[in-house]
Amino acid sequence: MRAAVVLQRGAAGALRLDWAAPAAITVVALFVYINGAFFSTLSALHVDLSINFTAAHAIRDGQNPYGEITLLERARQLGSPSNLGEPKPLIYESLFTSYIQPPVSALAIVPLTVLPWREATRLYLLMNNALLAGAVALTLYTVRPTISARWAVAGAALTVMDDPTMPGSAP
Repeated sequence: MRAAVVLQRGAAGALRLDWAAPAAITVVALFVYINGAFFSTLSALHVDLSINFTAAHAIRDGQNPYGEITLLERARQLGSPSNLGEPKPLIYESLFTSYIQPPVSALAIVPLTVLPWREATRLYLLMNNALLAGAVALTLYTVRPTISARWAVAGAALTVMDDPTMPGSAP
């Protein structure tokens, strides 16, 4: 009888650990993800988005999105980053620092041109993270892992977490 009680206590401890470990992993991973995805980048310059945002404004107004001088002047008017590398700007002045993508990449963000620069970057950040969360949820639903859902969620949280301050992380 006594052995059965000890066995039940051991099973209960294992059950608590089976819930506590994935919960702890998920909480820590989501904390790192939220810090890297929102708080660390909320007021960043977002130079690539600035270039696409400026090109989207040009397309919306019927101008050439590939004109470097036009984009530099427009970026200054919009309040997006344009003064990196003073006295001569590093962006919008040479190949690969101006708009070089197909027009569709700027067309995709034309709806954001109704907002000021900083609000547009923050909305874009929120939209991207919402789409990432939706993609993770859809993937977990589609593959219906053979492991328990709590461990699948912990694994997904580890997969999407990114700390931009760590070496080798995405900018």
